[in-house]
Amino acid sequence: QPRFGGTLLYGKHGPPVTLDPAKVVETESSILTDYIFETLVRLQPGNVDVVPGLAKSWIIAIDGLSHTFNLQSDVRFHDGTPFDAKAVLYSLDRQKKGARRSADQFSNWINFNMDELIREIRAVNDSTVQFKLHRADATFLKILSMQFLAIVSPTAVEKYGADFEKHPVGTGAFMMSASSDWNDLSLVANPNYWGELPYL
Repeated sequence: QPRFGGTLLYGKHGPPVTLDPAKVVETESSILTDYIFETLVRLQPGNVDVVPGLAKSWIIAIDGLSHTFNLQSDVRFHDGTPFDAKAVLYSLDRQKKGARRSADQFSNWINFNMDELIREIRAVNDSTVQFKLHRADATFLKILSMQFLAIVSPTAVEKYGADFEKHPVGTGAFMMSASSDWNDLSLVANPNYWGELPYL
């Protein structure tokens, strides 16, 4: 029977380039950020079905031009701050504005033509976010499962600024250990994780 606890040692080729999910473009960094951050929806392991993530449910308009997401409740970032609609807007607006200033840093936002796809994102209330699209797009839900659209802690981004990539704060099942060194990273289980606890 599976049991909880233990440690997994993973030998990497070198330190990650960044642990900011919005800026990750290579595998070594994505392996780590996948455990630290989460997206509104995710792909079911073993197939390509879209299943709930930080959004517990959603409604798609008949014309496909709006997607309304109901967010999970009682979710907190690793720094103790609440996950809510404002955090979703902050995370995505950060990329939208950042891509205009530096295409290199937020290249995923540009490569997936997010400005041409998304017309507006608004918070209906603290637990509901609505996306309005320029056109109906059958791939939109799958795009939302991609790591670059993970939700980050607004408080941590404001605190660390450009160094956020070395002090990542998400809602994931694992978080950075306080004793981590950039060349010898250590993740520990998030004791307050909202979802199913990991075995490690």
